[in-house]
Amino acid sequence: MNTKTTLIEVPYGTKKLSCTVPMDRSVRVLRPAPPAEDGASEIDIIKQALAAPIASPPLAELARGKKNIVILTSDHTRPVPSSLTLPAMLGEIRRFSPEARITILIGTGCHRATSREEMEKKIRRRTM
Repeated sequence: MNTKTTLIEVPYGTKKLSCTVPMDRSVRVLRPAPPAEDGASEIDIIKQALAAPIASPPLAELARGKKNIVILTSDHTRPVPSSLTLPAMLGEIRRFSPEARITILIGTGCHRATSREEMEKKIRRRTM
């Protein structure tokens, strides 16, 4: 039986994984929502979320007067824009707790430890 197939490519780290899927299968590719229509940049959106989170006081308020703060961030396997989120979070924390000791934990789950080089690459600021 000659079944027609389609090639699907999925981003995986810095590479892509590919597979062929029979054409008679229902296949859809899910993509992130388009950028905000108001022209807000990624960093603007992150700052707005930190200033007015859903069902929580703002991060700066939570950090006010704290001496020790822990931030949990994703490891090298997740496509989280840490180069944008971490500086924004640190800025908010420093506004009201400039002397706080801040520890950043890398959430690896069951993955291997993230190397220093991988973490530096992940948090290095992107040019916008």
